[in-house]
Amino acid sequence: MKSLRRLNIEQQIYQHTHAFFVQTEDHPDTNWIFCAIRIQHVMSGYVAVCLPDRADASERELLLTSVIADICSVEMQKHDFFAHQTGLQYETFLTDLIEGRFTSLPMIESRFKVLNRHLGKFFCLAILYRSEPHNSELFNERQMSTLRNTYPGSMSVVYKNNIVLLLNQDTPVLLRPDLIRPMAQFALQNQLKVYLSQPFADILKIRIFYEQAQHTLELSDPRSPDQLIYFSTEALPFYLFSKCSYEELETGIHHHIFQLQDYDRQYHTEFITTLRAYLAHNRNVTQTAEYLHVHRSTLFYRMKKIEELLEVSLSDSHLLFLYELSLQIWDYLSR
Repeated sequence: MKSLRRLNIEQQIYQHTHAFFVQTEDHPDTNWIFCAIRIQHVMSGYVAVCLPDRADASERELLLTSVIADICSVEMQKHDFFAHQTGLQYETFLTDLIEGRFTSLPMIESRFKVLNRHLGKFFCLAILYRSEPHNSELFNERQMSTLRNTYPGSMSVVYKNNIVLLLNQDTPVLLRPDLIRPMAQFALQNQLKVYLSQPFADILKIRIFYEQAQHTLELSDPRSPDQLIYFSTEALPFYLFSKCSYEELETGIHHHIFQLQDYDRQYHTEFITTLRAYLAHNRNVTQTAEYLHVHRSTLFYRMKKIEELLEVSLSDSHLLFLYELSLQIWDYLSR
């Protein structure tokens, strides 16, 4: 094993999806074929074939080694490999969890026991993303080890080129600074971005919350490159919008928004800008006026004109909610 690591063969086994041929300086009289045994895309072992007399590997031998590795993978899963103490780490189990392959809570609890781990009552998923993924398994292992030490009871796995961290605890997961600060520091040191799902209490729904964190990664505003932590709650509207077609979303914009847009275009007013600022500043007149650099009386005048034009009251909280939602849809469609 030391030779494999020193000669960088171990890393090649992680990287290759099929059997490959190696000549080693440690064993000058033999050549080798290696192939990873993978379960759900996670390496759980490997097949090593020794070729005598420095023989080169033929295409047939490479193919047969790949087939043997595939057979080992199938047999390991067929015989419920993780139902026994095997010495293997939990990466395959966590991958199965993320992919929603469990429908029974007792089965999940039994797997945790087999792995000598405690199943908590409250959870949260974090995707640690790097724009250029590390191909170094050693680097990933060190990262995950640091995370596990920082968050005792957590579990982590390299999944689809990202590190996925499962926070697992007996008390509700509160996304407070004391929980987030170490993660932000870790992300800064390792040039990572962190995308958090909402906290949840049903481990059987983990796949849904993974997808939520994944959508947060995909939908987060690229105009904030210095941000390290992204919360799914902030991207929740965009997550819901992504489930609809352009036409469906467009029909969800309140017709008053289009009416104000047309009026602004025709008479060179700033009613949309005024309404947007008013909603963005929690309907606070003073803050809105300061943001727009206008006097309070000017702001009141504009709001009164909006009310007269639309024949509504801007004190109607339900209507303002619809306006705010409509503007968010509008921004999403304009991305």
